[in-house]
Amino acid sequence: MSRESTPVLANGVHPVGEWHLSCNTCQAVFNWTITQSSCPECRAAGRIGLLECHFSPERKPSKDLIRQPSVIESYHSLLPPTKNSRTAWDLTGNTPLKRSKHIASNHGLENLFFKIEAANPTGSFKDRYAAVTVSLAKGAGYRCIAVSSTGNLGISVAYYASLSKMPCVVIVPSGTPTPFIDQLEHYGAYVAETTPEGRHLFLEYLGSLPFWFAAGLFLKRKVQNPYGIEGYKTFAYEVLSQLKTSPDFMMFPCARGNNLYGSWKGFQEARAWGWSDSLPKMIACQPDGADSLRVSLHRGASQAIELPAVSSVAFSTSETVAGDESLSAIRESKGSAYGASDTQILEAVNELKAEGINVEPSSALPIACLPTFLEEFHPSPAAIIVCVLTAGERNPTAHKHNHLPNRHEKLSPSIQSLKDYLVRQCLDIESDLSNPSD
Repeated sequence: MSRESTPVLANGVHPVGEWHLSCNTCQAVFNWTITQSSCPECRAAGRIGLLECHFSPERKPSKDLIRQPSVIESYHSLLPPTKNSRTAWDLTGNTPLKRSKHIASNHGLENLFFKIEAANPTGSFKDRYAAVTVSLAKGAGYRCIAVSSTGNLGISVAYYASLSKMPCVVIVPSGTPTPFIDQLEHYGAYVAETTPEGRHLFLEYLGSLPFWFAAGLFLKRKVQNPYGIEGYKTFAYEVLSQLKTSPDFMMFPCARGNNLYGSWKGFQEARAWGWSDSLPKMIACQPDGADSLRVSLHRGASQAIELPAVSSVAFSTSETVAGDESLSAIRESKGSAYGASDTQILEAVNELKAEGINVEPSSALPIACLPTFLEEFHPSPAAIIVCVLTAGERNPTAHKHNHLPNRHEKLSPSIQSLKDYLVRQCLDIESDLSNPSD
């Protein structure tokens, strides 16, 4: 098998089959394939183009699919084809939607809801993204997975890779909290801690190797992932099935904003298929200083603005830049974006505890941003507002006794450093010892 299939330009506007890829930069349309590289047409022109999945069903999907809330397996006909390698899709999604009591009452709201993603297998919304990504990579014949993550994405990919019997290297930034490292090792991941420059370098290198799939983000980078956000469409399907109507607002904690954009795609599909009559306004919530979406909206930028790196108690959402598509979704939906201070975030964590919900700080961002949101939009008391609580509180001792050799090392940002680490971990890819069947 070759490392990956290069997208081939499709004949005409509508390719054969229900799925195709297109470039958001040059608008080229490609036949369906599994790739981790940017648009080949743009590469030939010396630029980076972002590929995106497009679903054109031959028949309008039945509304019966959302009669009752269900796991993402129930929506497999609406998600990218995986060659029957849908790992743990029957365990992923169908998370609770809980009506707020105390916080809603404090703000005079009647229909404030929490979408509690801690009910997913690894306790995070990233399970939706990882379930789709890993299953497609497995079905396409890849043997190993690599991912760069500030926390939850790495844990999710490690979990699904473990179930798929695919060795997984997770590249994390310096200073990653110990509970994240422990859980990564619990799922059998090889953890390479390095600088921001090293994260990009390592992921691109591993994605260039035979049989390795780099589970990147839906972001304009050399290594990218157009597939994972399709899993986030299930947010929309589930919320519609739980509420029996479309919400007025969806509030998301955001780093890159992939979750917000994927959900927006799902709501758009649902309206096009006659499942709903309206679309929610999409609201992005980010830590102060890592609020690329808020800054970009405020400045009227056409593309997401990259900010200097900062530290925040909301560690897993502290990225320097968001996605352009997320910015466009906010504008198209007539939504907005906000930032919150560490103090506001920690106060929001405590507010949620009064609701009986324990979350990591990043997940509390919608509650931290709620007062600013209410000041801008002045929604009616009856407005339906859904706050997505993306991950539960991590237990620092839950995964410390895993009886595995230490797979976590701090590496300098060089390819040789990474190669040496892979050899020490018996993942000497150049002599193809990475084949898990050996």
